[in-house]
Amino acid sequence: MEKGKDYCRLIEKNLEIQQQKINPKDYKFYLVGRFLQYARHVEKYADSCVECNNFKSDIVHVTSNLENYLNRSKTNKQEYEMISDKIFSHLSKNHGIKPSNYYTSLYSVFGILAGGFLGLLLSYLFYNGFSKLILFVLLIGFLVGNILGYRKDKKLRTNNLQL
Repeated sequence: MEKGKDYCRLIEKNLEIQQQKINPKDYKFYLVGRFLQYARHVEKYADSCVECNNFKSDIVHVTSNLENYLNRSKTNKQEYEMISDKIFSHLSKNHGIKPSNYYTSLYSVFGILAGGFLGLLLSYLFYNGFSKLILFVLLIGFLVGNILGYRKDKKLRTNNLQL
């Protein structure tokens, strides 16, 4: 357990040092802070997952060389994004880690689509054309999707499966 804390402290220290060398807008745009979250999740699964264990060295390398990745050429930025995407997709597919408010956003979109379709259907069935009913049912669909997504996101938060 102590080993994991040391690893996360190293990543946190690397990020603090590199943050001073990087444009604040780039730091935020490239979601550099996520690497600490990646490190915590990768450390948690490193004993049982070979790929997560391999990602530990990638995370250390990226966080100690952020200045080279983000302040240099476009190729370096692409390499940074590729590493970040690879780690995120592995955590998402194999361990169920999702970004914050993932299901709230997803279910809200599905709620809007379902509400719009149902609103159109009911509007044409009862009013033979476009009516304000579409907007009301659209809103209901959005709210239902938002509530269901929030509940699912809350489960992810309680199980510590959210970035």
